[in-house]
Amino acid sequence: MEQETEKRKEGKSEENEEKWVHDASVDYKGRLPLRASTGVWKASLFILTIEFSERVCHFGLSSNLITYLTKVMHKDLNTATKNVNYWVGATTLMPLIGGFVADAYTGRYRMIIYSSLVYLKGLSMLTMSQFMPILKPCNNEICDRPRKFHEVVFFFALYCIALGTGGVIRILRVVKTVLDFFYRQAHPSLCSILIPQNLILGLGADSLSLIGLQEYFYDQVPDSMRSLGMALYLSVLGAGFFLSSFLIIIVDHVTGKNGRSWIAKDINSSRLDKFYWMLVVVNALNLCLFIFLAKRFQTPMRTRSMLDLEEAISNMKIIHVAGTKGKGSTCTFTESILRNWGFRTGLFTSPHLIDIKERFRLDGVEICEEKFLAYFWWCYLRLKEKTDDNVPMPTFFHFLALLAFKIFAAEQVDVSIMEVGLGGKYDATNLVPTPIVCGITSLGYDHMEILGNTLGEIAGEKAGIFKHQIPAFTVPQPDEAMNVLREKASQLNVPLQVVTPLDPKLLNGLRLGLEGEHQYINAGLAVALCSTWLKMNEHPEDLHLKQIQHTLPEHFIQGLTTASLQGRAQIVPDQFINNEISNELVFFLDGAHSPESMEACARWFSPAIKDQDQILFHQKPDNSNFSNQVAKIHHDETVQKKSAQILLFNCMSERDPQLLLPPLMKTCADNGVYFKKALFVPGLSVYHKVGSHALAPAASNVDLSWQLSLQKVWENLMQGNQGKSNNAASEELNMEISTSNCEYSAVFSSLPLVIKWLRDTVQQNQSTRFQVLVTGSLHLVGDVLKLIKK
Repeated sequence: MEQETEKRKEGKSEENEEKWVHDASVDYKGRLPLRASTGVWKASLFILTIEFSERVCHFGLSSNLITYLTKVMHKDLNTATKNVNYWVGATTLMPLIGGFVADAYTGRYRMIIYSSLVYLKGLSMLTMSQFMPILKPCNNEICDRPRKFHEVVFFFALYCIALGTGGVIRILRVVKTVLDFFYRQAHPSLCSILIPQNLILGLGADSLSLIGLQEYFYDQVPDSMRSLGMALYLSVLGAGFFLSSFLIIIVDHVTGKNGRSWIAKDINSSRLDKFYWMLVVVNALNLCLFIFLAKRFQTPMRTRSMLDLEEAISNMKIIHVAGTKGKGSTCTFTESILRNWGFRTGLFTSPHLIDIKERFRLDGVEICEEKFLAYFWWCYLRLKEKTDDNVPMPTFFHFLALLAFKIFAAEQVDVSIMEVGLGGKYDATNLVPTPIVCGITSLGYDHMEILGNTLGEIAGEKAGIFKHQIPAFTVPQPDEAMNVLREKASQLNVPLQVVTPLDPKLLNGLRLGLEGEHQYINAGLAVALCSTWLKMNEHPEDLHLKQIQHTLPEHFIQGLTTASLQGRAQIVPDQFINNEISNELVFFLDGAHSPESMEACARWFSPAIKDQDQILFHQKPDNSNFSNQVAKIHHDETVQKKSAQILLFNCMSERDPQLLLPPLMKTCADNGVYFKKALFVPGLSVYHKVGSHALAPAASNVDLSWQLSLQKVWENLMQGNQGKSNNAASEELNMEISTSNCEYSAVFSSLPLVIKWLRDTVQQNQSTRFQVLVTGSLHLVGDVLKLIKK
């Protein structure tokens, strides 16, 4: 074999020239290779395996590099983009060096082994930098930026990978072929097209496009969809390569019909100039399509600029609160404390119960109708003037959030308290670049179709209100949610603190303005938010959190004990029964609509029905007959009347009643409270477009299928004895119902019919006090309040 090789090199071999490979290739021992034992799929499989492995690593790194540099290493986007470009450039140039070293010194086979080892070393160091605490930047701590040691390790590993790429992708012979081509006669327009194209790509257009794609598919999707977003990002890149190949096939097939293909086998006979001009046209069309779609892509920032609110919002001193349960209560406590301190306050909450003006409160009072209409039409008409089919009007809640910012800016409030509507990151209230402080209330399962199916995903969306280095507070959370909150806070250098529930002893014997044991959790968070707001605004009497853990200032106590919020643990006697029996029908209203809040509602309701007179006396009176009602209740205590509990329930169809009703029934039963009847009814609340005169559908046309399904769940629970009283002497009441009636429940077609039936039942059973728990939906609570207060 070796002798034959020597003869072949000297041109003396006379035997079967076809068995040799005729190019300059040699095997790993430097011998001429035999055609029958080399090349084809034997070489292709080796090359494809190496190339596939390298490409997987390369794209895995490049697709996550910009995210790692900005989110973990805390680099700004400009610096991160430069680093990505440097690395991509080095990865592109290293094959030249690898090819030179392979040809001049090591040979291609050893070069692949050496470079693969260097590549593996780089990947190993990157892995260690993620899992070894000593090498991990900002390991479970708040820091402005990673230490220099971390950067050295990370970038050394990164460039080891780039160096390894140079040996794996050996392109020196390709470069030599290209150089040889330029010595031959080439098409005169070829260089003039390729040189500026590659210069533009080299200046970063390609990298910026890839980074823009990644920012869109990763940062601009909810946390629960980020895996899908990255999959779409990589799919777009992969599909682009396949479409490029498909385009070449089509161009070759179409242009080859004339006898001269634009992409011929001989590059000198090709018409690449026409091919590149075609690419210019395709890219121009792509740019036009992008501009067209971008103009239709509406963002809150865009509508904010239409109302010239950028500067006003930037100058506001805002407290931003997100969470699943207790957002409204926390915001109410916070507003009340700062108002009692002497500040002019603005409060934006949702939803409203009776009137939309409830969402906007100035100095603790609902905005007057005159001001509301003036600000409403100011915003509406300007948006209507500047929007069109390409840039539509903002959604309902988005418009209300903009209206709130306009009201608070025009009224020159000292502090704006903003309650998040849904989620956090993509909520319409999240227009604030630098709030003073942020708060996250108790987290639970809610709006899972939007926020995600796990507590971690939900927490990630709520943490979207965190801003760089802005202090934030939260209450004790489940481990899964707390870990995500801490991670998000670390990424943004947010000093996140967990506050404990307020100690009732700090109130000096007084009660919170909002009823329920769970309100002490919300009150503790409100105290932390207020003390931090005072501190951040350099108020002369600012307070530190450690100081108020032992004693509360008088302003704090007054704010906490006088706070009021409709529809949350609220007790309202019916005002439209004659005075003799006015206290016999009492509504207990709570807008609980999640499993956790339903349990909290039951914990409030169970003792409240036994201590009804004291709680009613503590609440603010709603009318002039309030004192008479309380006196009548005291009189009834001496009479020892029996009581019957009724459940009035409805919830949105997106919620699962099998998760809501069991904790309510079980918690009440554990406290000795059993519902005599459960009533299910659709709500009254409807929304109409501005200028619409449509009427609500007639009761006879109401679809009751959802209420019937709620009734079925309740009946099944009652059949399981979860909510039955064991008292055999339970009084039989006259409770005839002419609608869909079962043993333990009934369905009504409208809420006015329910109220009428309750009042009629009270008249027929004057020896019994009826206590009605209204829950499951804030909209239902609002509708009931609207009817019983008319």
